[in-house]
Amino acid sequence: MLLPLLAAAFAGDPVVPPTSVPPPPTAATRAAIDALTLRAGQGRMSDAAIEGARGQACALGAELLCDGWPDLITLQGACAEGNAAGCVGVAWDLALVDGRLDAKARDPAKAADHFQTVCGQGSLRACLAHAQLEHRGIGVDAAPEGAVALYRSVCDRGEPWGCVSLGKALQAGQGVPPDPAQARTRFAQACKADLPAGCGALALVQHLGVGGPKDVAAALPGYRGACERGFLPACDNLNMLYEAGLEQLDAGPRRTALATGCEEGRPTACGHLGDVLMDIDPAKALAAHRTACDAGLARGCRGVGMAALAEGDLSLAVEQLRGACEAEEPIACRAWGDLLADGRAVERDLTGAFAARKVGCANGDGQACVAAGRQLHKGKGVLKDKDAATSMRERACGLGHEPACK
Repeated sequence: MLLPLLAAAFAGDPVVPPTSVPPPPTAATRAAIDALTLRAGQGRMSDAAIEGARGQACALGAELLCDGWPDLITLQGACAEGNAAGCVGVAWDLALVDGRLDAKARDPAKAADHFQTVCGQGSLRACLAHAQLEHRGIGVDAAPEGAVALYRSVCDRGEPWGCVSLGKALQAGQGVPPDPAQARTRFAQACKADLPAGCGALALVQHLGVGGPKDVAAALPGYRGACERGFLPACDNLNMLYEAGLEQLDAGPRRTALATGCEEGRPTACGHLGDVLMDIDPAKALAAHRTACDAGLARGCRGVGMAALAEGDLSLAVEQLRGACEAEEPIACRAWGDLLADGRAVERDLTGAFAARKVGCANGDGQACVAAGRQLHKGKGVLKDKDAATSMRERACGLGHEPACK
């Protein structure tokens, strides 16, 4: 547990004269502690963001970080001379295994001592680190409820990382009764304090509808802003939404969001944007598909191929649709199978047509299932099998291709 002095201080009732309370750490010390904490993997920030934190600490006067990242010996020497940031750097080295707090680390108990000492010097980030050890019972006796109380105090005293830790505890019900709505409030508090991790956490609960209404439209800018500032989980979640085509949004907002994502250089957004624009603005759809195809995405190359097919450029259509089908893009496989079956711009190959259509069907294209089923029913390019043909038609119906359901 934290020292009684600290517990009393967090309760707002110091038990020692004010003159004996240590002054708050300088801006340089706070920045150095933050940078070393991020470098230890606590926060899941990008390398650029971590390096930026080091540069900021140096600019504020943290000489320990001005010649690059100090090695362990340098950190130990700085700590021995009373440098709080040095002690935090040593503590993380003692407490972590592959960037995670682990009881099997070199010396988590000594790490806890370092964090507690620096916490006593006024560093809320060090207090939070000690609470995280306490929450898990690593290096100190497990005390989840006490850890959550400290998360709350650290959060309320202006350390947004404490709000994120408190929100996660409230969401999971660890050391406190589960309260998803209050977790959402704490994530919002961290986001309002301009912490990318807070905005990313808030966006996630908005996206999933945890602790409040589901609001993907609100989650998108939260993910985007957190990602741009280096919070890696937000980038993962943002890409997941684009890869899904943002189907959670209505048509207008979806087009807007995909256009923004495409302009930001997200190929998956460009691929989906091309799809939603095909019947609205073919020229813009083709441009978006080309961008996605140039980035190596089969969806984009399928779009380019389908446009070429419509314009009668069979050479380009063959090139793009065949390549996209090799990547198992379902609509491309259906179209490539049609070209092979008709012998357009390629030698007629019913066996190859069936193989392509079968891949398209397996990957979710109902029309490909119907075409493959017809070949099975008639025995064209494949052994006749009416039972298999019926199964293909049923799959097409199950995939939403209504004509196959009649």
